[in-house]
Amino acid sequence: MARELGVPVWSELELAYALFRNPFDAVTGTNGKTTTTALLGHLFVSAGRPARVLGNIGVAVTSVAGDIDSDEELVVEVSSFQLEDIHNFRPAVGVFLNLTPDHLDRHGTMERYLACKANLFASQQAGDVAVLNAADAAVAALGAELAKGRGRGWRYSRLPARAAPAGLAASQPVRRQAFGLSPGSTEDWIFLEREPVIRVSDIRLPGLHNLENCLAAARRPWPVGWTGCRG
Repeated sequence: MARELGVPVWSELELAYALFRNPFDAVTGTNGKTTTTALLGHLFVSAGRPARVLGNIGVAVTSVAGDIDSDEELVVEVSSFQLEDIHNFRPAVGVFLNLTPDHLDRHGTMERYLACKANLFASQQAGDVAVLNAADAAVAALGAELAKGRGRGWRYSRLPARAAPAGLAASQPVRRQAFGLSPGSTEDWIFLEREPVIRVSDIRLPGLHNLENCLAAARRPWPVGWTGCRG
């Protein structure tokens, strides 16, 4: 009814953005959001940086009003439902993990579902960061579109460069920002720009899906110059 009358509808995420001046790190995707959000929050804590882990992970963002310091980073798990009704929400870092059919009873089509997820990056400006999974075709295609603008996309992938989706060829500038899995002679490593960062065998979370979640969380600190996440 409100939409039909032209009344703006705000999600809780949009309200939180209006309330807080803190930087937001927002994580979305069909699968892996909770794990990646928790991992990212852990990276902040390990680096000695103040952060709150909020959102769909179990704590409403607005619930910390009056109980948060201005220097705390807000690491937030966000859903397509929340992203559907944002207007000015601008995360300093937006992370898009993957896209598979889900919530179509609400969104109707995959195109609409993707559009809601893509809202995560709609208000980002120069200096903000988009972290995207180059091994997911829909997310990679969105990343290619974003790269035509301000060039603020940072990719990660568990796939070898030669297996990356179309639009992410090694000849394109995005390749120098690659962060992913590199097959070693005796064991696999996670690497950044061809530099080994951590052995895959040192990651305790089982499953290929969790490897991708680790890649996404680890990808975030690099654009802003962190070095403490090595090892």
